[in-house]
Amino acid sequence: MSEYEKIDNQFPKARFSIQIRLDDLDKVIIDKDIAFIKYDACCYYQNKPLTKIYMCKNPSGNITVRDLINCLIKNRFKTNCGHVFLEQFTIDNDSTIVPFFGS
Repeated sequence: MSEYEKIDNQFPKARFSIQIRLDDLDKVIIDKDIAFIKYDACCYYQNKPLTKIYMCKNPSGNITVRDLINCLIKNRFKTNCGHVFLEQFTIDNDSTIVPFFGS
């Protein structure tokens, strides 16, 4: 079984393709118990940007890549364009996380 098949098995309800390495799923992105995921999408064939914001919580105080993915899944996140491959998360400011989706 490939690495990405293992990831797909861990997140069967994802409405996007996870292209993050298995070893990176438990990487701490931010050492806070609350973070916000901000998705800004303006694809080349859309007239206006699409912005969605989700709150992600982890009572243990460390938010990991896995927590962020689960937060997106819990909120039934789906891109509205051809950029469906989740490649990474970056920190935009103190507690705002930005997912990067490729095509």
